[in-house]
Amino acid sequence: MGHRMGIAACMAAGLLFVTGCGTSTDSTGTSTQSTSPGAEPAYAAALRPVITTLMKDNVIPGAVVVVKSPKQGNWTAAFGTRTIDSNEPMTVDDYFRVGSNTKTMTSTVILQLAQDGKLSLDDPIDKYWPGVPNGDQITIAQLNEMRSGLYSYTFDPQFNAALDNEPQKVWTPEELLAIAFAHPVNFQPGEKFEYSNTNFILLGLVIEKLTKTTAAESFQKRIFEPLSLKHTSLPAATDSSIPNPHPRAMPSAPTFPPSTPTLFLPRNKPRPSRAH
Repeated sequence: MGHRMGIAACMAAGLLFVTGCGTSTDSTGTSTQSTSPGAEPAYAAALRPVITTLMKDNVIPGAVVVVKSPKQGNWTAAFGTRTIDSNEPMTVDDYFRVGSNTKTMTSTVILQLAQDGKLSLDDPIDKYWPGVPNGDQITIAQLNEMRSGLYSYTFDPQFNAALDNEPQKVWTPEELLAIAFAHPVNFQPGEKFEYSNTNFILLGLVIEKLTKTTAAESFQKRIFEPLSLKHTSLPAATDSSIPNPHPRAMPSAPTFPPSTPTLFLPRNKPRPSRAH
């Protein structure tokens, strides 16, 4: 399992198999594309200005928004453009990197392994990975719940400088853990909640140790295939490509591909399945 970091300023929410589409321009001048089997739900008119305001305030060039409501109706819409400096519109068929949504997938596999009797959520992490600060006290559950107290490597200044200077670098889990463990713990296990990416590096390693397969293979077998997510995958650490069509948060110069672990395509149609 490897990890690649980057910047993704495009926004994606939810998953929907699309059945029809139309395009329009709202009162802010933002081009949108919506999909629904019939007329748009009534709430769509209220959501559109909220979404476009959020995009403007956060300098987000494009977004795909999905709302699923059994009572009020489903709605999917694309807003804005694929890059900051172009007029190429977003579409609901665009591929996205879903970044930290991958943590939900990691937690799912951990819970499945607990259900299978391969681990206990009360197990200390040092049972599976030695050398973790407070590793004899931090449980699998506390890693999952962001209550470990471990420093997040993403806050390390040298790590962030390396991202700027060498954005294509592929980081091994061991490198990332070494960065985190060079810092003192932030608090004792279970004392409070604090978001730390270090927790999920460790959980990914636990998955790989217990299943004797890569995290990508576990996701594919345990999540993507059962749910028929044909366009969702965790790629090789060295693969920074993304299928077309896709947005790009940065300007059009081919210098900095945004990279976070996973992507999905919200449409069930035949395309090569490659993902980040």
